[in-house]
Amino acid sequence: MKRAFSYAFLTLLVYSLNGQSDSISKPSITYNAFVDAYYAFSFNDPLSKNIDYAYNHSRHNEFNVNLALIGAKYSHNRLRGNLALQAGTYPQFNYAAESQIMQHVYDANVGVRLHKSLWLDAGIFGSSHIGFESAISKDNWTLTRSLCAENTPYYASGAELNYEPSEKLLVSLLVINGWQNINDNNSNKAIGYQVTWKPNPKFGLNASSFYGEPYNVPDSVSLMRYFNHAYVYVHPTNYLSFVLMCDVGLQQGKRNGSLDSMWLNPTFLVRVLPNKKWALCARAEYYDDSRGLVFTATPGGEKFVTTGTSLNVDYLGIENVMLRVEGKFFSSENNVFVTRNGLSRTNAILTASIAWWF
Repeated sequence: MKRAFSYAFLTLLVYSLNGQSDSISKPSITYNAFVDAYYAFSFNDPLSKNIDYAYNHSRHNEFNVNLALIGAKYSHNRLRGNLALQAGTYPQFNYAAESQIMQHVYDANVGVRLHKSLWLDAGIFGSSHIGFESAISKDNWTLTRSLCAENTPYYASGAELNYEPSEKLLVSLLVINGWQNINDNNSNKAIGYQVTWKPNPKFGLNASSFYGEPYNVPDSVSLMRYFNHAYVYVHPTNYLSFVLMCDVGLQQGKRNGSLDSMWLNPTFLVRVLPNKKWALCARAEYYDDSRGLVFTATPGGEKFVTTGTSLNVDYLGIENVMLRVEGKFFSSENNVFVTRNGLSRTNAILTASIAWWF
């Protein structure tokens, strides 16, 4: 079966490439860089200097770099590719389970055009198919990431079949190593899809999914997870925008059991741009992981059921530079936040950053 599938796939690939026109212009290579320097202060004042449940802007009372990124992009009518290297506290914490050399790889992927709007891309992708937010802070409405983004895959390793007939529609089918991992510790592979529909500049929908083993553990103890993420954004005016996003995850409570355990995470963002130099964004979020599926080990062993709010102010008056300040507050049903003297139900964090790019 596997040999037949491989043969059919290679036949399709060769046939498709042979059918492409060679008349399109010369290939191009573009270069890019991004640096996000920050200072964050948690009023819980943790001795470890690590801010709870944060992979971005995660160090307390310390000037540091969240992400320094340098990359190149190759583009041609039948071939495309990305290579980007990274450093900072974001890869330090979010890629901690990967080998040391792979922690510095943000993008390393190549794609071939199979037919018109159909591409096959494979490799390591610094931005996964899930979510409204990415690791590159300038592209996000808020400085720090939502609980939704911090607890779903930022990156992926695998293959994607992407159909994009226009700027209004993208349909992707994926086979990846797992729930945000490059190094794979089992024989399972995960599958997923993404559908993005933007009929006009004022409205858009996105739906993404993941089905596979989430913990990157050996086959003998693996469980299966089925996860859905969706968001809708609305731009009623040039100065006002809304985003509503939601995660719903289902997981086996025991090996070979049914998908009977669930978590839920709705998030709402509203952004105001009074002029070209300033932007403000308010966020409200709720995370119910009372079954301990995502937050598998909180400091006190308590279940994670938490509400968060934040307010973000951006200054955009300098070309290719973004100055940002954000205040954020969490309130939980249980003592899940570390303080200098123990545990707390709450945490308040103030974060500032300067981001530059070309």
